[in-house]
Amino acid sequence: MGCGEELLRATVAYVKQRRQFGVPVGSFQAVKHRLADTLLGLEFARPLLYGAAVELTEELSGGRAGAGSPEPGAGVGSGTGPAEGPPGSGLGTGRGAGSLGAGSRTGPLGAGAAVAAAKAAAGEAGYAAARTALQLHGAIGYTEELDLAWWLRRARPLRDAWGTPSACRARVLAG
Repeated sequence: MGCGEELLRATVAYVKQRRQFGVPVGSFQAVKHRLADTLLGLEFARPLLYGAAVELTEELSGGRAGAGSPEPGAGVGSGTGPAEGPPGSGLGTGRGAGSLGAGSRTGPLGAGAAVAAAKAAAGEAGYAAARTALQLHGAIGYTEELDLAWWLRRARPLRDAWGTPSACRARVLAG
């Protein structure tokens, strides 16, 4: 996630200042769409990471919420939660349309599958951010002049470390 977020931040800054035909490259619709797709990939991976962290915490604490944290569903509707949403939205409860199912807060699959889902989503989003950054930076992205080259050399190995995205998806499907 961090690699992808940094690459997206650097790319947005670059396309705002790089000019072509007298206007910033970032004003072109195709560039905006490419950056939006990258942001969506990263943002869709974030809840999976949080869900995997919750699942691991619950598994390590013997199925209970971690010490000092509220029980699942505590504070729902009170407006005190960090991400309260409308009733039935699932925001702030770990449940809702995007959850993996009933059971624990993130789903019945267990911590291993939750981590695999998060790793696949975050790894692919980070690698997609690297590819987008390289394309939108153009030839300068290949040079050592920018830190972009440093981030690019890490994006692909991070995606495949501890299991390729396809192996992680197979782990999720296996339950």
